Amino acid sequence: MNYPRAFEFIALNEPMDAPTALQMGLVNRVVAAADFTNAVNAMSERLAAAPTKTLGIVKSMLQRAMRDSLDDILNLEAEMQEIAGNSEDCAIGLMSFATKQAPTFIGR
Repeated sequence: MNYPRAFEFIALNEPMDAPTALQMGLVNRVVAAADFTNAVNAMSERLAAAPTKTLGIVKSMLQRAMRDSLDDILNLEAEMQEIAGNSEDCAIGLMSFATKQAPTFIGR
């Protein structure tokens, strides 16, 4: 959200509908109220089945990228690539790709 919109949002404190919040980037997705529980469960299942160690690394790097220098982030990325590449989940992912089977990640 750019500065003028952010100021207006904060200063006027007006209600906002879901499509507007989506368009402004304040939310990632919008679902009908009747579909909410199913959408949350589906996303939870996808995240739980993902390589959670790698997701943690990615989340940490995105947070750091907001405040650290490019040089620092590139150095950190090299370190994190090594950690992720040596993880059990990486081996699982590579094996599932080679065998064309769905992976079952373990978070290590």
